[in-house]
Amino acid sequence: MVEKLKLARKTAGLTQFQLAGAAGISMATLQNIEAGKANPEWSTLERLFAALSLEFTLKPKDLDYERLRSIGVPLIGMESKQQSAFIKAPKLSSSIVIDTLKANMAQILNLSESSREFKAMLSYLWAIKDHYPKVFLQLGTGPKSWVERGLESTQPIALRRIVLSYLGEHL
Repeated sequence: MVEKLKLARKTAGLTQFQLAGAAGISMATLQNIEAGKANPEWSTLERLFAALSLEFTLKPKDLDYERLRSIGVPLIGMESKQQSAFIKAPKLSSSIVIDTLKANMAQILNLSESSREFKAMLSYLWAIKDHYPKVFLQLGTGPKSWVERGLESTQPIALRRIVLSYLGEHL
């Protein structure tokens, strides 16, 4: 964010002194923010954004397709130049699977039921739930209700077989 803030200031043709004045903050505060040494209050950031005509929005991160495929999620050709469903990874461990799923869980739980990603993740989590229950339990309660809801709408059995084959070989 620091680099984007500096770029926005420079693009607007403002010096640090001018931006600090327009935002009503001290020059030292702006210098520390741009140097990555400050922990500014939200109100300070709001004033900086307003002075630069910027809008701050929060949005969910995109799924990390490469990382998910490395643990066996069958995401064929999604967000990648590779066409294979999986990236051949060295021996997986349950902790790698858990960490990868947890890092993407917010995005997974918000997938549209009509998407290919939903079907791939449902197949994966369904296989984990049935065949690696200790791993599944470590993911928390969100995935359990999500899998149950998903199985009511669709049952991607062929994808589940692919996942089980991959996990059986690598986990």
